[in-house]
Amino acid sequence: MKYCWYYETAKIKSKLIDSIVKDCLNEKLVDGRINTSNINKDIRKAKITFLDENKYSLVYNLVNTLGIDINNKAFGFDINKLETCQFTLYNSNNKSKYDWHIDTNWINDDCYHRKMSIVIQLSDPADYEGGKLEIINSEFSKQDEENIMQKGSVIAFPSFISHRVTPVTKGKRMSLIGWMIGAKFR
Repeated sequence: MKYCWYYETAKIKSKLIDSIVKDCLNEKLVDGRINTSNINKDIRKAKITFLDENKYSLVYNLVNTLGIDINNKAFGFDINKLETCQFTLYNSNNKSKYDWHIDTNWINDDCYHRKMSIVIQLSDPADYEGGKLEIINSEFSKQDEENIMQKGSVIAFPSFISHRVTPVTKGKRMSLIGWMIGAKFR
């Protein structure tokens, strides 16, 4: 693990990625929100859809298996399940982005916290420019940056670490995100 993140290059085969993208693009995409309720295009400009666990059981099994494996290798969080999966589309025609944020909602009535965020790269890096995933206080080497951007690559990091996706300036960037949850931090 480097700093606060972990990745595996081209972990998922291209044919499976293409199938996921095709299916997700047929779902109804809506504007991404901040904290599930607010739309603020100064912070977040992206189209998303949350995937139904029954319809996308293969995707949920894949992300859950990856999450458990990565957690065992890198973090050792007390996690017990995959909360949800989200397909995200960033488009250059509106310079889609997601500014600095965290994925953990510290103040909630639930008995759990998001502990680990998992991002699966669905786009080929030749299909877009910009759209870089940046994690605060982490400097990716040129090789790390190239590896993370490869179609099928997986990167995971603690959900309480601030991160962003820079504006997409050409083409489209697509990703699949999952969050592993567990009992509240204490």
